[in-house]
Amino acid sequence: MTNEWHEAAIEGNVEAAERMLAGGQAIDQFDRHGQTSLMLAAKHGQAAIVERLIAGGARLDVSAKYGLSALMLAIVNHHVEIARALLHAGADTTLEGSGAPGFAGKNAGELARELGFHDLADAIALDQIRRSFASREAPTEITDSKQLSDIEYEEVMSFSALSWSEVSFDQIERNADAIFWFSPDAFCYYLPGFLSVGLRDQRTDSNAYDALIGMLDRSPEPEYWDDFFAPRFSQLSRPELRALAAWVDWLESQLPDGFHPGTYERVRVTLLFLEEARAS
Repeated sequence: MTNEWHEAAIEGNVEAAERMLAGGQAIDQFDRHGQTSLMLAAKHGQAAIVERLIAGGARLDVSAKYGLSALMLAIVNHHVEIARALLHAGADTTLEGSGAPGFAGKNAGELARELGFHDLADAIALDQIRRSFASREAPTEITDSKQLSDIEYEEVMSFSALSWSEVSFDQIERNADAIFWFSPDAFCYYLPGFLSVGLRDQRTDSNAYDALIGMLDRSPEPEYWDDFFAPRFSQLSRPELRALAAWVDWLESQLPDGFHPGTYERVRVTLLFLEEARAS
């Protein structure tokens, strides 16, 4: 990376950047630390340069030292509006930092939540859920229970014509018990819908949320897991589990005293165990 291009990025000199780009400057050229101009501009809070580079097709998800991307650099340097611009442009919210204890294993949403940028963290969590569950296919069987009452059957079947992205808060509020009657595949498919609507509408008043926390608040010993829990939660991929953890973080931010002391900690232990089991 030339000194002139480096300076334009960190100083926010749009005029100089335009001139160099018109002259053939490579938009994603690296500096000696492996950082692109977008990463430098995001780190130094140069919003106008960030917008120009995004518009010019700069790669959004390059990472360098400590595994930090432009989105993560904007967050840790407290440039929230730049982070929002990168999120809106499609920056990957599932990337994780490495190396330094403050970054290792953490994604953009976790960094934002730790720094108190809760609105940004909520927006990132929504994107993380969407990305992580994007490959889930609609189930061929909505329920595998043969002992449902007519009311229970109607509740669970009310989801059958919907994709998970079409689920509304009103839907889960009126049919909260459906979460108990979904088949394992249907549970995993509709889970992101249940998670997303609360985040999107900023509502926590669903019995389905109490049910989800109750499901996850259990012994970390798999031999004590029941026949309901294991076939469902063990199906979730690591990215899906991380997205579920982001939802738990949001719920705790909204309801810090909503459950018995230690509940959120036990839920996180369960999710961490599930992640480790997926990795083994």
